[in-house]
Amino acid sequence: MQPGTYARCDGGDANGQAAETSSLFFGLPSLVFSCLWEHCTVSARSAIFATCKGARELALQHSPQLTSQLARLEEGHEHSWHILQQAGARHEPLVLNWRTSPACCVIDLKRTLQQGLVHGGLGWGLSVSELVMKCGHLSRPGLIIGHAAQPLLGLSFPNLKRLELHGCHFTSPDLLRATGKSSVESLLQRLTHISLLHCSCSSEEVTEQLSQALGQLPGLCSVHVTSTGISSGVLQACGSRITTLTYQHTGPRHMSDDWDQLAAGISCTPNLLSLTLSTDKGAHAASSAQLQQLAQACPQLQTLSLPCSTINQAGLDVLLAMQQLQQVELGAIKPLQASRAHAPCRWQRLVVREPVYAPCITLLPLAAIPSISLPGLALADLHAIEADPSSWLFRLSSGGVGSLSSAEALREAVHCLLAHPGLRPTQPGQLHVHSAACSSQRASPFKLPLSGVGPLLAEMRPLMVRLGTQRLVLDGLVLAGDEVAALGCADARLSHLDVRECAILPDFWEKLLTAMPHVARVHVAKRARGDHMARLQHLCVTATRSVTLVFGPRALSAEEAAQLGAACGPSIHREQVVVMTEEPLVVPAGRQGLGAASHPGCTHAVAQVHTAIHVRPAAVA
Repeated sequence: MQPGTYARCDGGDANGQAAETSSLFFGLPSLVFSCLWEHCTVSARSAIFATCKGARELALQHSPQLTSQLARLEEGHEHSWHILQQAGARHEPLVLNWRTSPACCVIDLKRTLQQGLVHGGLGWGLSVSELVMKCGHLSRPGLIIGHAAQPLLGLSFPNLKRLELHGCHFTSPDLLRATGKSSVESLLQRLTHISLLHCSCSSEEVTEQLSQALGQLPGLCSVHVTSTGISSGVLQACGSRITTLTYQHTGPRHMSDDWDQLAAGISCTPNLLSLTLSTDKGAHAASSAQLQQLAQACPQLQTLSLPCSTINQAGLDVLLAMQQLQQVELGAIKPLQASRAHAPCRWQRLVVREPVYAPCITLLPLAAIPSISLPGLALADLHAIEADPSSWLFRLSSGGVGSLSSAEALREAVHCLLAHPGLRPTQPGQLHVHSAACSSQRASPFKLPLSGVGPLLAEMRPLMVRLGTQRLVLDGLVLAGDEVAALGCADARLSHLDVRECAILPDFWEKLLTAMPHVARVHVAKRARGDHMARLQHLCVTATRSVTLVFGPRALSAEEAAQLGAACGPSIHREQVVVMTEEPLVVPAGRQGLGAASHPGCTHAVAQVHTAIHVRPAAVA
């Protein structure tokens, strides 16, 4: 194929079958095509652009924004510029998502800017409102931006409003200069947001020059930075003009260890209205002193997002005292000692990322908050269990212990949530039941298996119905037939059951399908106890409806899967599936066992091969 030419997919063969098929595809209603297009990955869209003229024209016609992946712009990829020219002709905001490899990133960047400059006055260069440039590794920046990156960004994309740079190394601040060759020529006047993620500078002088260049941009009010040497200089230079700040802490240290540096940067931005603090080092225990520093540095703060932080009673009191605060997002809430149910609260929305200890529900001022989002409930207090490790070895029927939510306490929590009109799950259709509060410390290898929790789970069924729960996540429980029966509810149409770090007793399999009539998929992460293979085989052979069982590598070995296939024959179909899970990188020395629960380690995403067993009824098989 010659550069600048396009493969046609609307032509047919001798009998016209291909033409008929493609005409049906191109005849889809605009809404249907747009939905299909939005679900395509960036690489898939680029492939479609390169090979299918009809699909490209439909995308340019129906898609509200065009995200094009320009990778390794060689001579054979001239179609990319032609596509952008077509998009620019529509005079709509253009999002340019630019990705490349370290080997050719400098050449590609220069060429991209040159092409934008050529078409800046008439075509797509004028339409670019958002530019995302990603290159290199998180710890090894790959895009070196220096004097070779001419022409200036502001000349190529004069209407740019959002700029995101990932993995860039600056040897010169010229790319982001606010003036052209003439000091009178103003550039990047419309830039309101910039992201500098995992970026670095060649020297302190370049860092200072880059910060000064950003400080001269009149419209810049939103900044997203990581905890590198650039961040402090940018915050000091932009100062009071910043109203939205997202700060992502990275590196080998925990955020608490670098809090002084973080607080110094935030103190330069007294007019912040929205602040987001996150970290990649597990959970961050936000002390009341740290929260007080934020309150003093940002008196006008309206939105505070701490998705990786846990707060205690004192921290909650500090947040409630912040006069302007309206939206709050927290990682987890430690068990509370005193009620704040009737405390003055101006919050409009509360989001909690980890399950909340059930008795704390009635202690929070939820009635005053119009909208709340919770992932689920925790049945036990991790900290109380740490104080008395023997307390979690119990059965509820024997009276339980103080660290466990009693059925009455859980009933009150559920009743409180059911009465709230603005209750929403953090993830739509999903409810999480955990064995302990502050479960953000999931990097710990130590788990707290709670047994005999059937009566507690039964109390949660009205909440499942209220939230329209389709996926139930169970973590850290002992699951026997009684627990499965307690979860069974015809009104709660559970279609997915995610069994994570739970101890599964053999009779779990016996009552699974009968107690949960709507479950179509069960994901098991941990090996069941006892003669689970015989019970599992019996379930596969006697099943009266279809169900998919997905087993992690610790739950079912390859030999056992083969044995199950040989025993069940056509009743099951086996396949390998890839599942992304979060695993601990390392457990620090001296933090083994029970104590590790309060000191989360680093986690990372791991692709694991799981075994999926599709059980089919005997009649269908």
